[in-house]
Amino acid sequence: MNLDDLKVENIKELTPDKADLLYRSMHAMLAPEEDRAFRLENWPTELWLLKEQQPFAKIPMERFIELLEQKGEKAAHTWLMDRREMLGLATGKRYFIRLNTRSPKDYTKGRPLAPREFAKALANSSRTFGDMAMLSCEGEPCFLYVFKHDERCGQNEWRAFVKGGRMIALTQYTPGGFSPLTNAFARHAWIAMEELFGRVHPAFGQQDYVFDGYIHNGRAHFLEVNPYGKSDPCFFLSYENIEARPGQVACQGIRYVEVEGEEL
Repeated sequence: MNLDDLKVENIKELTPDKADLLYRSMHAMLAPEEDRAFRLENWPTELWLLKEQQPFAKIPMERFIELLEQKGEKAAHTWLMDRREMLGLATGKRYFIRLNTRSPKDYTKGRPLAPREFAKALANSSRTFGDMAMLSCEGEPCFLYVFKHDERCGQNEWRAFVKGGRMIALTQYTPGGFSPLTNAFARHAWIAMEELFGRVHPAFGQQDYVFDGYIHNGRAHFLEVNPYGKSDPCFFLSYENIEARPGQVACQGIRYVEVEGEEL
């Protein structure tokens, strides 16, 4: 089977062989046993308590996947819009969505969505389409989480890398907002995210992971955790760079600022 056959627009049904090859070819999901700790339904209560924006809705997606496979995106969209969990969502508002595994950020580019856009994003994102295929084929639960869009995130979002229980590097998550990155601002970001790490680490209980947060009024606010080595290294470009530059902050450019070991 050619990998071109696995492009979302070419897949007409989620047959086990296609789902398996799509899953393995994406190089993005961990093996199920390792992956489970990162799925939202398995987050410890202590970790959820750090997240200010709690989900408006948690929707089981087995029927959505079945309709997407058998009848297509339109039928899946109709089913999703009719769910009672969706009825509380304001039509004029925009939301952040993700499955219990990942978000459709390759399709949305981080843009918050109106409810009528949810099904299209899930079906046309290689990340969420592949995850739905994988979870369905493995008989694992699949949920859609809907969060209120937090406008404070904006362009002030950061990703921290934790290895062996230690925060080793930090990167600007998205371009814009505060580039060029000055040494003073890099130090401030490191201090804020390291303080957040001090709360995330005991709550999550894993040794290797990345965590995302945004800085508002000098304080870092928790967003989510993701697998180390599988998540986007952002402006470090690779995990080799991250491990070769411990104690550094990366930003668009590409520019690195060393902060660890300095007087902060």
